[in-house]
Amino acid sequence: MLSKLKNVKPEQLFLILCLIFGVAFLLATPIFQVPDEPDHLLKSIHISKGEIIPEKSMVFVSSYPPVPYVASASVIFVGKLVNNSYIDLIIYFARLANLLLYALIVYAAIKLTPVHKWVFFLLALMPMTLYEAASLSADSFTIAISFLLIASFLEFSFNKEKKELNTKNILFLFFLGLMIALSKQIYIVLLLLFFSIPSHKFGNRRQMFSSFLLISIPLLLIIEGWCFLIQGAYVPILPEISFHDQIFYMLLHPIAFIQALFCSFLHYAQYYLVSFVGTFGWLDNRLDTPLPPMLVYSYLAILILLSLIDNNEFHIHLKQKLVYLTTFLLSFLSIFVLEYIAWNVVGSNIIEGVYGRYFIPIAPLFFLLFYNNKFKFNSDKMGIVIILFSVSILSISLFMIIKRFYIV
Repeated sequence: MLSKLKNVKPEQLFLILCLIFGVAFLLATPIFQVPDEPDHLLKSIHISKGEIIPEKSMVFVSSYPPVPYVASASVIFVGKLVNNSYIDLIIYFARLANLLLYALIVYAAIKLTPVHKWVFFLLALMPMTLYEAASLSADSFTIAISFLLIASFLEFSFNKEKKELNTKNILFLFFLGLMIALSKQIYIVLLLLFFSIPSHKFGNRRQMFSSFLLISIPLLLIIEGWCFLIQGAYVPILPEISFHDQIFYMLLHPIAFIQALFCSFLHYAQYYLVSFVGTFGWLDNRLDTPLPPMLVYSYLAILILLSLIDNNEFHIHLKQKLVYLTTFLLSFLSIFVLEYIAWNVVGSNIIEGVYGRYFIPIAPLFFLLFYNNKFKFNSDKMGIVIILFSVSILSISLFMIIKRFYIV
């Protein structure tokens, strides 16, 4: 049985495990027990009615663009036409639509990337990732499309048969960027990975910069256009929270913001890691059930170890790693800045509202920093070990979900 797994590709194994455990997570998790799922359901319902521009709301999710909700909204639309009385069943089918879309996109990402296929595999099947993927959350689509965009940049960078990028390739990158621009816009920073592609594949540096501007400027204008359409739609939950005042405070007191950033790391470091790898139930009210710390740190250690030994004939240059590091750090910082502006009282000395799951879309960039060609390892044995490890963690996670919600 195990010997047969040697011939199965990572993307195929991912698809199998994703569907098996994803459906199990989906069915075992009661409705509204995934972070912010009631808000995501409401957003999907609005989209299913054709209500694209949100009305004023204290729910931040309402200001999200519509793309991450297309799958779930389509199911809700059809379900309401067939029989509007089975709303619970419609919600489970909407979750399934999100899971299937996630599985197909990530399958394509793992198949496409020439490096770290097993790293993508483990990140995509991480308990927290799959818990979000099998829900109504916008994170399901956002994580998948971010992985595909990163994988596309890696493919264009290291595929030796791809001597130069053609118009079709540029349009493909633009399309993926558009999906992010119309999803969770903070991850548009991933476009900086453009500079990890060798300039000779564009002809020269000038053409590379021209191609980057050709993609990024329209996408930034689209983001700005969406922000213009929804201005005033989100009403902060507290009167002491003000977007404009917080931005001015950060500009006038940059040291205070940096101190708040470090205080947040010191205060919430372990929770960021736990809510990155796996925790189930309501995170926002601290009513969640996290994986044991030993399993969390083991998962992270396996990811780092795998990043070191999961290599092939491709060589990642120092310049490319600097691009990965810069893109990761800017995205990482942008998440904290956004949460500081949207969720925190002006001048707060700690940043609330940040969860580890927010870093999953950019996680492949962090682990690419460990890629090297110094360590050689039997890839067949490595694949079997990874599969057994992943199945074990997902089985434990499924048991924890069932125990949390159904066993007193």
